[in-house]
Amino acid sequence: MATESTLQDIRRFLDQHKHNFWFSGAKEDLDDLASQLIFINALIKKFEGKRDQDDIVREMIRRLTNVAQEAKVLFNYVMRTVDDSQKWHNNSQKWHNNWEVNWRGWNFISIDDYVAGMAQKLTKSIKNILDDFQQYGISMNVGESTTGEKSSNYTFEIANPVVRSIRDKEPSDLKFEIESFGALVNSVARMRSVDKIESSEFTSGGHSWVMVIYLNGNMRDNGTGHVSLYLRLVEKPTGGNSVNASFKFFILDKQRETYVTIHDCKERKFDAGHLEWGISQALPIADFTDTSNGLLVNESCTLGAEVYVIKNTPTLVRLSLMQEKTKRSYTWVVGYFSRLTKEAYSSIFLIEERLWKLCLYPKGNLRGKDKYLSLYLYLEDATDLTGGSKLYVDFVLSIKDQINDRNHEKSVGFWFDSDKDHEGFDDFLPLTELNNPLKGYKADGTVIIEATINEMFLVTKVS
Repeated sequence: MATESTLQDIRRFLDQHKHNFWFSGAKEDLDDLASQLIFINALIKKFEGKRDQDDIVREMIRRLTNVAQEAKVLFNYVMRTVDDSQKWHNNSQKWHNNWEVNWRGWNFISIDDYVAGMAQKLTKSIKNILDDFQQYGISMNVGESTTGEKSSNYTFEIANPVVRSIRDKEPSDLKFEIESFGALVNSVARMRSVDKIESSEFTSGGHSWVMVIYLNGNMRDNGTGHVSLYLRLVEKPTGGNSVNASFKFFILDKQRETYVTIHDCKERKFDAGHLEWGISQALPIADFTDTSNGLLVNESCTLGAEVYVIKNTPTLVRLSLMQEKTKRSYTWVVGYFSRLTKEAYSSIFLIEERLWKLCLYPKGNLRGKDKYLSLYLYLEDATDLTGGSKLYVDFVLSIKDQINDRNHEKSVGFWFDSDKDHEGFDDFLPLTELNNPLKGYKADGTVIIEATINEMFLVTKVS
C-alpha cells in the first residue's frame, strides 16, 4: 500500500501534466482515484491495529489492499508513459489524443480512453467495497478541508452489527411490563435530570443485573431516534475482577405473540470501570411506536432480557495421544470354528493397560445375519470413561488367508466410553467367501482372527 505522501506526489504529478496529450481526458478520473486511495490509505492505517480482533475489518482491509495494488500498477503505467512521451512527442505529431485506427480488422483504443476506463473501474470497486462494509456497521466519515478537497484527517467508528430476529419462547431472565408508555415518555422528556428508566434487579449467572431503557434514545451513545437498551451489573467487581457476559434484549409483539430479539453478537467485559453495556440503536422509535407492528398496544409494552455469563474458570478437557508402550495386536486362533452355533468370545487380552476381547458371530448378527461373518472389538472395562471422558481407537480387524496369504481386513475409528463398549462389523465377510475353500479363510475347521490397534487418543476432564 502506497504511503499518503506518495499519493499526494501522484496528485501533484497529475496536475503538472494535465495537458499531456496521452491522457488529458483521463485527468479527472485519475484525480478521483488518487483521492479515493488517500482515503483508504488512512482507513487501513486507522484499522491496522484491529485486524486480529475483528474478522470483518480484516476482510475489508484485504479487499481494499488488493484494489490499491491494482491502482498502483495503473499509476506507474501512466507515469512511465508520460516520461517516455516527452522524449519523442515533437517527432510524433501523427499521434493524437483521441485517435482510433482500424488496421487489418484490429480496433485500437486510445491510451487516454484506456486509462480513464481503468481509473473509473477501480474507483467504482473501492466505493462498492466501502458500501458493502458499511452494511456491517463500519462507519467512515470523511472530513472536508477549507478548500473543499477530501482530507486525510478522517474520523472512524466501528459500530457492532445489531442482529434482530423473531422467536416464540419468552425471555428466561427478565420480563419488564411497562404501562402508560406515552405518559412515561413525556415525563422523562420533561425531566432533564432523568433520561432513562430501570427495571428491578434480577439474577442470572450468579450475578444481579438491571435493565436500563432510554425511551427517547441515549444521545450520548449515538442513540438519537432509537430506543436504547442496556444492561448494568449491580455489584461492582473489586480487585481487578470482571464479569464477562453476552446478552439479548426482547420486545413482545402482542399481535403475533412472538418476541423481537435484539443482540449485537459481542461478549462484554463488566468491570469496575464499565458496569453498563448495551445497544444504543436497538430499534427505531418510529418502528416501536407504530401500532401495526404490535410492539406498543394500548400504551403498554413488554420488554425482556437474557444474560449469558461466561465462566472465568472453564472446564479443562485434554485430548492426548497414548504413546505405544506394548504390542498393539492380538491373534485369535479359533480352532473349533466349524462347531460354533452362536457367538463366541476370545480370551481377554491387554493392550496399553486396557483389557479387550474379540467377539464373532459365525452365522452373522443383526443386518449380517445368515449372510456374513460378524466381528467386533470389545473394551472389557470402560468404567473409568465417565463424565465426558472417552477413548478414540483406530483399529483394524482381519481374517487370515491361510493359503494365499491375502488377508481380508476392515478398519474403523470409534469413540469408546462407559455406554459404548464395542464396535465392529455386522457384514465383516460374506459367508460364501468364508466357506469357499479356495479363499483359505477357513482351513481344517480353523479360522484365524487378528485385531490391530493403530492409534489411541484419550479425552479426559482435567479440572
